Amino acid sequence: MSDGAYSNVPAGDLDLGEEEWRRLSLTIRIEHECTHYFTRRVFSSMHNNVLDELIADYMGIVAADGRYRADWFLRFMGLEDYPHFRGTGRLGIYRGDPPLSDGAFRVLQSLTKRAAENLETWDRSERGRTFDSHVKGRVLMALTRLTLEQLAASMPS
Repeated sequence: MSDGAYSNVPAGDLDLGEEEWRRLSLTIRIEHECTHYFTRRVFSSMHNNVLDELIADYMGIVAADGRYRADWFLRFMGLEDYPHFRGTGRLGIYRGDPPLSDGAFRVLQSLTKRAAENLETWDRSERGRTFDSHVKGRVLMALTRLTLEQLAASMPS
């Protein structure tokens, strides 16, 4: 596994020191890949789509920082300056082949941004809870039952 900056995001973009970001990047990367492995083993499937990446990055970011950071995920995806998309962001990978139309890709960007922000809101509301392996498993099982559209939907107050 690479020990470089996660998603090729420089430490300075996150206001972190180089060594701290390398350490956090490795934690994110390990947890991200373990999440993919878990979904492959438990559900006999792993998809190369934005929802799976959101879930895997959620688990990685929480493992690294103790809480979910939508701003980090959006930077990894190239949506840190939404509605502008940074072409070097990972979201471009999920445009598909044949690629989504420009309009459909804008919809995917919007859904991704809203889902990440809603996930952060939910995560913040759950922070009093210990994030041990039992809770991680339950959170992962719950997230895999949702669609990107459901995660992006307005949350009730």
